[in-house]
Amino acid sequence: MENLDNLIFSHDIPFYWYPEKIYNESILPKALTFQLYYNKELGLLSQIATPQVVESLEKAYSIGSEVIGLMDADGIGKKYADDFIRFIEILVNLHELQDKKVLEIGCGTGYLLHEFQKKGAEVLGYEPGYARIGKYPIRCINGFFPSEEVKDKKFDIIIAYNLLEHIDDLNSILAVIKSKLVAEKGLLILSVPDCETYIKNGDISMLFHEHYSYFTVENLTNLLLTNGYTVVEAKKSSFGGNIHIAAQALQNTTSKPINSIDESLYNNFKILFETKTLQLKKLFELNQQKSIGIYVPIRALNLLYLLKDDIERLGIQLRFFDESEYLYTKYLPCFDISVENLEDFISNPPDLTIIFSYSFGKQIKEKLINSTLNQPNIQLLTINEIF
Repeated sequence: MENLDNLIFSHDIPFYWYPEKIYNESILPKALTFQLYYNKELGLLSQIATPQVVESLEKAYSIGSEVIGLMDADGIGKKYADDFIRFIEILVNLHELQDKKVLEIGCGTGYLLHEFQKKGAEVLGYEPGYARIGKYPIRCINGFFPSEEVKDKKFDIIIAYNLLEHIDDLNSILAVIKSKLVAEKGLLILSVPDCETYIKNGDISMLFHEHYSYFTVENLTNLLLTNGYTVVEAKKSSFGGNIHIAAQALQNTTSKPINSIDESLYNNFKILFETKTLQLKKLFELNQQKSIGIYVPIRALNLLYLLKDDIERLGIQLRFFDESEYLYTKYLPCFDISVENLEDFISNPPDLTIIFSYSFGKQIKEKLINSTLNQPNIQLLTINEIF
């Protein structure tokens, strides 16, 4: 049972799982309560799995959605894949995969397993609801891991890319994976979103109902240690803001000593989040009755929702901009605002534009400035400049 004395955040925020082509077309809730607590044992920020959240996520997964960030053969998916494969090459000689048994839990399109299969590996994927299963000719179980198909099987390599953050009971899934690894040499290769910068900044843009846990290298290492693994390699990704980590299962062991945790990282989260909310509210108050553009709106969604009454009271016209074709002309939950693109911005810029990206804010700002040189009165701010 979660210790509610360690509750850090408890607010309604948008239930984001898929952009809508028509506003309000989804049968799922627009917003749900999000409760974030601090697990002192692991130094881990985790969401409380309320019945409403669990039920809504089960419906979303059964419908299926096209998730941004999946590995694939082209586009941004290729960049994610190449980065993760470079990490795997540190651990495994890809030219020696002949007859190796490889399992991927949450295999998306199947691209990574297809690459392993071409090198002679015997591959199996699990994917519960992704619309493009079958894009690559691999064996894939359209369901949740584990199932009867792997009851008596062991694997040389088990891969879980962007999986653990979606799992409520981390100890159980790691125990099952451990039981499916070949003894001594079996390798678990994980990748999860790196939340350290967001936690340090009190940035609630990292909070999504489908993500139960928020990892740093430190707390992910502790999680594996306490579940009977030893960490072989850990590094931050060079693309996509992830943590890549590889581990082996220790035999006849269920726990190891935990690394010391810097609790100040988590204790300051609530204070920093509340400060940011007030700072953004003051900026809105200085721009009453103006149009304000939000660049990278998914990252702003939670803060904007908490300030929605103030935005309406101040007569602010919000506009959303993103360069992803996937989001163009679509709607995000709780806001009847169609997402525009760069061309829309250039032809009709807002009075003020806020760029909600810590990683790419500076580059986006320079791009927007260069694209509107003949419009000198454009105001641009990154969140680094605001907060």
